[in-house]
Amino acid sequence: KNNPRVAVVTTEAAQLMTKATEAFIGWITAKAASHKDPKSRRRGLDYHDLPPTLEHYPDQLEFLTDLLPPKRPKWEQLGLDPPETPAPKSKSKSKGSAAKSPA
Repeated sequence: KNNPRVAVVTTEAAQLMTKATEAFIGWITAKAASHKDPKSRRRGLDYHDLPPTLEHYPDQLEFLTDLLPPKRPKWEQLGLDPPETPAPKSKSKSKGSAAKSPA
């Protein structure tokens, strides 16, 4: 209905697209679960589990690379230089009072 060139969509076509979508979601979910970090105690999938799956199946999932890019820091997404890391604070304490000179 969103495409003006398509006047009628049959019930069978809509059902076929529904089944194909369900099969695709099941397939990509299974693949993402198999690439999940085995040390992770999470039971579900997260956004971070999908980009590695795209890397393992580049030919089949190339159309998703723009939709599911790997998570990157905001500065990198904007093309900026990385933020400067603050210098570590020195642990040496200076004495607050200087030696007094005799008056």
